[in-house]
Amino acid sequence: MSYTIDQDGRVLTETQQGVTMPVGYSFSAVNDFVHSTGVQYEDLECLCLGMASHIDELKKQINELTQK
Repeated sequence: MSYTIDQDGRVLTETQQGVTMPVGYSFSAVNDFVHSTGVQYEDLECLCLGMASHIDELKKQINELTQK
């Protein structure tokens, strides 16, 4: 596992098993990742799939809370 860190010491990306992703799904983190140099199509594809999975989990949590 490796990290990309900016000049302020903030972690921007995390690489595991050859896949690089932003450390968070905030707009600024994703925007910085998408517009950074060296990002390949496969990285964007993994990002979209990771975000879709995260959104599915959030929807499940919302549904559980609204049904109580």
